[in-house]
Amino acid sequence: MSEMVERVTNAIYDAMDIADSLAVPEAERYARAAIKAMREATYPMLLEGQGVVNLSEEVGRFEFISRDECQEIWETMIDEALK
Repeated sequence: MSEMVERVTNAIYDAMDIADSLAVPEAERYARAAIKAMREATYPMLLEGQGVVNLSEEVGRFEFISRDECQEIWETMIDEALK
């Protein structure tokens, strides 16, 4: 289970407000579903993510990140979280 799945699983389990350890697999299933639902970034998220990013500490090393590239990066991060 990835660190992100574990974090979300724990948050869901805590929110379930029960002391039944058998509910952990159910909480993990919900966690994975919640993370998967976030795989497609919203338009406002993409607007915030696009733009110029600094690629290094060197002055002048900047690159423009498009909305499509932003979506691709976001999907890659979500896919990694689901591993």
